[in-house]
Amino acid sequence: MLRQSLRNFFYVCFTVTLACTVLQPAVKAQNASPAESVSGGAKAPIEAFDPFAEMEAVDKAFTDEKISEPEAEAPLTAGRTLSSREIRENAKRKKQLDNYRLHILDAMDAAIQLPVSMPVDEIQTKLLTADLEYAKFGSYNAKGQYRLAEQAYLNARDLYSQALVLTSFSTRVEGRAIWLDRGSIVDSGSPAGMKKLMRKLRRAGINVVYVETINAGFPIYPSKLIEKNPLIDGWDPLQAAVEEGHRLGMEVHAWVWCFAVGNMRHNRVAGYEDNYPGPILSGGLMSEALRSSSGALVPARQTEFWLSPASPKARQFLQDVYAEIVANYDVDGLQLDYIRYPFQKSNYQMGYEAVGVQQFARQTGLSPGSLKAWIAWKTLQVNKFVRDTSVRLKAIDPDLKISAAVFPMSRAGRILAIQQDWETWMNKGWVDTLSPMIYTTSRSRLERMIDYVVTSIDKPVFVYPGIAIDRLDAAELIDQVETIRSKGAMGSTLFSSVHLDPAKALALKMGPYKERKSVSPHQDPVKAMDVLVQGYNEKFNRLATKNNLTLLNRREIDGIQKQLAHLKAGLDAIRKSQTVVNTDTDVDQTDDTSPKFSPAQLPSIVPLQTALSQFRQTSEHWLKKERAVHPYRADYFDRQTAQLVRLFDYVKTHPSVMVGDSTGKDSSGSTAMVLQTEM
Repeated sequence: MLRQSLRNFFYVCFTVTLACTVLQPAVKAQNASPAESVSGGAKAPIEAFDPFAEMEAVDKAFTDEKISEPEAEAPLTAGRTLSSREIRENAKRKKQLDNYRLHILDAMDAAIQLPVSMPVDEIQTKLLTADLEYAKFGSYNAKGQYRLAEQAYLNARDLYSQALVLTSFSTRVEGRAIWLDRGSIVDSGSPAGMKKLMRKLRRAGINVVYVETINAGFPIYPSKLIEKNPLIDGWDPLQAAVEEGHRLGMEVHAWVWCFAVGNMRHNRVAGYEDNYPGPILSGGLMSEALRSSSGALVPARQTEFWLSPASPKARQFLQDVYAEIVANYDVDGLQLDYIRYPFQKSNYQMGYEAVGVQQFARQTGLSPGSLKAWIAWKTLQVNKFVRDTSVRLKAIDPDLKISAAVFPMSRAGRILAIQQDWETWMNKGWVDTLSPMIYTTSRSRLERMIDYVVTSIDKPVFVYPGIAIDRLDAAELIDQVETIRSKGAMGSTLFSSVHLDPAKALALKMGPYKERKSVSPHQDPVKAMDVLVQGYNEKFNRLATKNNLTLLNRREIDGIQKQLAHLKAGLDAIRKSQTVVNTDTDVDQTDDTSPKFSPAQLPSIVPLQTALSQFRQTSEHWLKKERAVHPYRADYFDRQTAQLVRLFDYVKTHPSVMVGDSTGKDSSGSTAMVLQTEM
């Protein structure tokens, strides 16, 4: 164990060495993650810090991207020459409209080829009207009538958006998550208000809700450990959300701020002085507060007060709070936020509190002056907290899903700036789903960052990219959901409920989330595979019944149907063989925290693996011919098969999902996991 721990320590040291040679001390301060959008009162405004702009700045430092200065814009007067920036903007707008139009036409073709129900007449009407506005956009620009061109572009975009929503396909297997922020919770005002809010989310198609349960150190429920949020009085929002969410068939997860335990901006909303450090620090843990070299509690240009991740006492307290939530509320999961150090730079570090410096010296014999080793050690303190939290909470509730909201910036810059090592969390099985906060309006950046996150993790995992819906209109939101799907991610996370206006909620409901009976893949991957096989079988049989599979003879059709039946049988075998298993979760720092089973305790996946392999070979042969005649239909079946493969790879590398889950909770926190048969 010691050898492996040292290996991990030196690996992080190497990463930090690389970071320190590249990243210049230009890191600003941190304001919110993933949601904290409150404004001050009559006092002097607190300077806002955009952590996502900071993330981009760190990434640019590691990729040598050049930042060009924006050109000054002249008024939109007729006949004047456009600036180079305006020319680029017009080209960008044209490309956007072209993409929307092509997407609509492709989707209509796919609907005809599958076939699926789609309001074709309504779509065609909107498309024709949008095309006229698009033509005006080009004509007005050519004549120098830029204000009219601007309006024509907006009209065309709005009409294409409406048509785009109507053409969006829905899927039966998808994590459709949203962050339910503290502001929305406070505004709901009562159990009745919470029910109304949860129903609004369900109507939009949401099936996973991250309820902001600990914000700036304040719980929204009556805790025995911390003072309750003063903005919430006389009712329990978490209990109301759990009850209504489960009644509506949604998962409800408790979303908690971890090491950030106070916030100056929240203080103003709640009626506290700016320097109030929050109920956790003021309640007896001030000695465990994170500090700068000067003793400051709040990092430069930032607004949060932090507990030290290096403090065993602080880590224990936070875990006690989370255990209180999991033992007393029927939550489906816990989402970790602010699971890191605050933003820092090489010449400005946090972690000089006595307990942190003493722990570092005791364990390494070094002082914070050894920057590379210190950053590596701080990273390991966060890792240890994630590991221990996962083990303890899953001992209380083995069904519990642990997720984390993280920054998807480059690893080297991330370790140096915030000591957040999510790759290790996922590889070790400490975290079940990851929500990388890819808050961008750029499709290409969204695609690149999804690729980066997925390829940075060594085994199949569930990644639900975070979307900042306040930066997007309805069409852009739908486009990002579709982009995430096209990259193979099986879910997305919307930030946040306060920004889910009626237009966006309707776009989701009428578009990508129109399939109401959706299953989140992370909750039960075997069941998700079963749902996919059923859906594939239904579509294929419908085409066969209507004689729409003209490229296949009867023998080939029978062969595919037989292989689908074999897939179903393989899945049924796994589900029927789920059994009761007792396992100890006594793990060291480097162990995977997944339950360990002997081969005799696990159902065999060989029949399923064989059936899937044969099915892939046959379907690929068919779809190769199909693609030349019905490309969109082929793409649909391709995606279904790809999802099946991803889920199987997950099941294969996470054997515990093949064993039935417990429905009971051990409020004592025992390390014995009881996994019951699922009928």
